[in-house]
Amino acid sequence: MKLFMLTSKVAISALSLSIVLVFPLFIGASQSVQAEVTTPEIVETKAVHIAGVGYKPYVLDDKGDVWGTSISSRAYRMDLIRYPGHMEKVDGLNNITNISTNVHSAFALKEDGTVWNVEYIKSSTNAEKDIWGMETPKLLTQVPKLENIVIIEPYKAVDKDGKLWIWKDIPSFWKTDDWEKYFPSLQTEPILVNGVDHIKDLSGSSILKDDGTVWTWECSPWGCDIFNLMRSNNPVQLQGLTDIVKLGHGSSYDQVALKKDGTVWVWGGGYLSNPKYDGSGIDEPPAPIDGLTDIIDISIYNEHILALKKDGTVWSMGYFPREFAHDTLEKENYRSPYQIEGLTDVTAVFAGNDTDAVIKKDGSLWMWGIDRQGLFGWDGALQLSPVQVEVKPIPVTRR
Repeated sequence: MKLFMLTSKVAISALSLSIVLVFPLFIGASQSVQAEVTTPEIVETKAVHIAGVGYKPYVLDDKGDVWGTSISSRAYRMDLIRYPGHMEKVDGLNNITNISTNVHSAFALKEDGTVWNVEYIKSSTNAEKDIWGMETPKLLTQVPKLENIVIIEPYKAVDKDGKLWIWKDIPSFWKTDDWEKYFPSLQTEPILVNGVDHIKDLSGSSILKDDGTVWTWECSPWGCDIFNLMRSNNPVQLQGLTDIVKLGHGSSYDQVALKKDGTVWVWGGGYLSNPKYDGSGIDEPPAPIDGLTDIIDISIYNEHILALKKDGTVWSMGYFPREFAHDTLEKENYRSPYQIEGLTDVTAVFAGNDTDAVIKKDGSLWMWGIDRQGLFGWDGALQLSPVQVEVKPIPVTRR
């Protein structure tokens, strides 16, 4: 009996081996090595900040780690996750206190006051493709000369003494062998802006000083070379703005500021400062927004404002999503301040490119709008009700 069992096992093993050897002839040699599913340890993650909303977001957690957006990963192709986008922890981005982005680049501020370049780089290994897809976020180089930094924006930083540093650069993927020929006057190292100090906050071409006043460099609504403008001109104080505690961060023709009394003030050359704007480019002076009171946080993007009230509710106004407000439809799409239903216990708001996000008291992240990365719905779909976005790794199939 024992001999029979042993013979049977040998036969079965031989048969199994023959299947392993023959099977690749039918499915391709690339599948000859069986995939291994790695399940990472799941640790509760609490979000404290999000940057790049509406593009490829970065999320900063309460431990100082940064999470990037993984799309088109092999895990998705193997049907191991529901949607094509999810959040993954970025190697090397530790001890971070803030991260700020524009369309192409991101800058991470470390606990030691240094600033570092972060970019999505073309994935070079199968391991990177398995986790991130075609582009992997990476910590690149330290921005020189910047020390004891406490506030960052793309290509702008404020040090602990309240002084402003600015620089110009281009993403690394634009730097071909002859890139200097096309950018002969590019300033790649930060310089100190003379005559500007006591800065408490900054957004775009405006700065908030310790005394609650707002100063700005007069930039066209259609854009300007902010580097040369700040380097060669002095900012002008905006009249009528006092007791300001925070500037609304984001990209828009208009700008907003939060007053100590909880009111929101708007100014500039767009539809938020003047819903009947005719495209003339005439700037509107600062004025309070009716319907926004008891506000403690604000954010602005693309003719759209997101505001957080003291009671933890979230309010929106303007055009959202902007993609559906074109030409003659704009009047029908503009909305006065209204409450976002279903959101309570919110601690921070982030307006983005046709996508909004908030962080709740428990550290959970919620998003809605147009889902370009498949983080909270189907890729490219419109979701008007906030959906929780999980910030945690997923099982990954490795080759």
